[in-house]
Amino acid sequence: MLYHLVSEENWEGMIKELICSSKNNPMITKDKSNKDVMLLLHPISVHKDNIVHLAVHSKKKKPLNQILEFVDKNMRHSFTSSVNAYGNTVMHEAAICRNLEAVQFLVAENNELLRLENAEGETPLFRAAAYGNTEIVKFLAYQESQIVTNFEKKKQLNENHRKRNDKTSILHVAVEGKHFGTALELLKLDPELAKLENKDGKTDLYYLLEKMSSSLKSGYRMNIWEKILCFCLPIGCGNNDEADNIQILLEMCCWLPQWTTFQTRRLEVSHLIYLSIWRFIIAGCPVVKRIWKEKRGYKLASKLADELVNKDKSILDEEEEKEKEKERRNIPLFAAIKKGNTKIFKSILKKYPQALELVDHRKQNILHVAATYRQKEIFNFVKGKEIQKNRLARQIDINGYTILHCVADMEYYEGGTGPPYHLLREELEWFDSVKEITPTYYTMLEANNKMTAWDFFKSTHENQRQEAQKCLKNTFQLCIAVAILVFFFVLAAAAFTVPGGGGGGGSGTIDSDYGSTLPILLLLLGSHSPPFFLFFTVPDIISLSCSLTAAVMFLSLPHTSPLKWRYFLGWIPRQLRLGFALLFVSVATTMLSFASTVCLFIIHHHSEDLQPWWRMNLVCTTSFLPLSLLSLTYFPLFGSFIQVLKNIFNFIIPCDLLLRFLRFLGNLIGPYFRKTRK
Repeated sequence: MLYHLVSEENWEGMIKELICSSKNNPMITKDKSNKDVMLLLHPISVHKDNIVHLAVHSKKKKPLNQILEFVDKNMRHSFTSSVNAYGNTVMHEAAICRNLEAVQFLVAENNELLRLENAEGETPLFRAAAYGNTEIVKFLAYQESQIVTNFEKKKQLNENHRKRNDKTSILHVAVEGKHFGTALELLKLDPELAKLENKDGKTDLYYLLEKMSSSLKSGYRMNIWEKILCFCLPIGCGNNDEADNIQILLEMCCWLPQWTTFQTRRLEVSHLIYLSIWRFIIAGCPVVKRIWKEKRGYKLASKLADELVNKDKSILDEEEEKEKEKERRNIPLFAAIKKGNTKIFKSILKKYPQALELVDHRKQNILHVAATYRQKEIFNFVKGKEIQKNRLARQIDINGYTILHCVADMEYYEGGTGPPYHLLREELEWFDSVKEITPTYYTMLEANNKMTAWDFFKSTHENQRQEAQKCLKNTFQLCIAVAILVFFFVLAAAAFTVPGGGGGGGSGTIDSDYGSTLPILLLLLGSHSPPFFLFFTVPDIISLSCSLTAAVMFLSLPHTSPLKWRYFLGWIPRQLRLGFALLFVSVATTMLSFASTVCLFIIHHHSEDLQPWWRMNLVCTTSFLPLSLLSLTYFPLFGSFIQVLKNIFNFIIPCDLLLRFLRFLGNLIGPYFRKTRK
């Protein structure tokens, strides 16, 4: 019965049930020290939790206090020290479920609970850190004798709080649970925690960099609107992991400086209004709240990484004996490269410049790792350092791999977004980028597998090339079908069909001077057609031209024969971009022609039907809806369309030739102007 009431969170009913039980057993009320009181310690769950353990899950101290009132003060020590199947005391459970009131009450009742460990060697402070309960961590840490002074006269946490039985540190479990605010508070309490290593020999900095994502959104890419929203969102103050976003914003308001001048006070009020608006938005919009939490978590993780970089001395170990005893598998700098965390990478190099030439247990340096994990930003950063670049580019690992061989290595390749031919083009571009800094004779150097870098690249990317060619074939066929459909069944019919059919009558004419057997397009191009009809004619002609040109463009690409590797790097991407741009313009102008047709029809019949203007505006606006949806859908591709126009412009008027011509004109005309000025 008690367990059922606890599962229903009916705490008042639980207390009433205990009172009824005590009335039925008068020995409990008469003598609180009687052995019948010990029945309250009887396990009522599968994990051997008694009623005292379960009472703290109420997030308040009242149920726990009411239960202990049934017990004599001399026996409360044994009640609060009782353990479940995992060795957790009542304070362990209170620290886990964020019951700060119960923790404060238990510390006042039995201070020895702070030092008790469960079956895994974890104290209540350790468990609170593992679950990100920042306020409980700070409260327990500042209790008497929980912070001591070591032999170096530095303050640190008591030894039983720092590590559990498997040598995992309290800071490590906080990082493992992504409770970065709690980890920052632990570093304030005990800076020496940054130097501790776990059983795998990994420092907390290395483990943090493994967990951190290279971008703010680790699960998916943010669109343009989410990026703008993320940029504008305030993250708030404090390191409290358990605090809600609204509470954080309120704390941020309270922590503003108390200015005295009128101008600064007005600025303070404006800032409070700004934060209040965001408080309202975050509270009412789950999407904004999720982005806020992601941004705040990433900022706290970056702040924690900076703190660990300043305190972790294992990044650059100059002891040769220790280097021989322990292979350098867990280098934090390399972890930052693998995750693409450029900010932490630069922060480590700023603190330890010599770390740029570190090598791991496979004799791979920074360029090897950056090439293997396709980290272009880090690669370009090292590429800008001429001396280090030349030294690192000529190193070879234990497999005989140059940095160019690492590009061909697909073991850690995670792919990307886009069709297979786009991914293959990115791989070829990456190969050429690394090849630029590779010594010339290294390009023909064979690794231990008896293959040069280019041969190794072709062997590892052969499946990707076949998938790319298959995808290209399907893309060509679909695009040709769409282009032909637009040309023949839509635009050609609209432009060249006899309006109203053959025969007499003026059903298909715009002007009475034209016969009904003339095509619509010729009618609209006539000298007697209204100028406004060009709004239909011009998009119609553009659609015809672009659709036919796009069809020819896609037909010119190979469909059956195997494509050469270099085709994916230059020729095919250019043809595809141009073909897609023409096809997009064709479809867009088709929709524009449709919208203009509706508008022309309404305007032509408005004077006869005398329809209200609001109805006309509604119909005209609705006719432009397909064009608007098309523009929004293909908005991310506008960059590639602009690149196509830029390439066409460069082809017609090369920039180098234009600059040379302008320079020639300047040299030719410059002396004349100088003479006239004198």
